[in-house]
Amino acid sequence: QVWDFDVFIDTNGELKRKLGITNLPQTVLLDKDQNVRCRYAGYCSGDELQICDKIIDCLEKTGDLANL
Repeated sequence: QVWDFDVFIDTNGELKRKLGITNLPQTVLLDKDQNVRCRYAGYCSGDELQICDKIIDCLEKTGDLANL
């Protein structure tokens, strides 16, 4: 399956400052209302599985999982 997605580059660091990010890499999961649902600093192999679980959890809570 091919997924299209947008990539945004924070060239002036404005988003980084607003989110209080000091170290990279950083993963921030936002819901559709732009509320931070979870955040992870750093990266370890397998972190993507935790992020997928959080995404599914958010979709289940909003009822949006049925729309996929």
